[in-house]
Amino acid sequence: MNQLAKAGFFFEPHPKSPDNVVCFLCNKSLDGWEENDNPLEEHLKHSPTCGWAIVAAIEAGFGNYGKVHPLDPAMVEARKATFGGRWPYESKKGFKCKTKKVGTRFGRSVEQG
Repeated sequence: MNQLAKAGFFFEPHPKSPDNVVCFLCNKSLDGWEENDNPLEEHLKHSPTCGWAIVAAIEAGFGNYGKVHPLDPAMVEARKATFGGRWPYESKKGFKCKTKKVGTRFGRSVEQG
């Protein structure tokens, strides 16, 4: 169960899918789990753009995700997605860190380097 949670899944069984899990971020449902299945690998296989799965893969050292440049547009979008559109400080006056700046470094855009 711990591996399922780390991969972003919560348990949501149905009569026809007693082992069904759902990603809290991308809402991908998966069932039919076998004993040797790797939840993170399955998550990435079935939802390759899920921000949680990508960030979890980097943290776990899974695949080549950790070798992709952090300012790569796909990595920027993955990090932004982990907020699920709910960055608590987006509308707070005086707070300079906004989600549109997640992909910037030192005030420069990704394109500017």
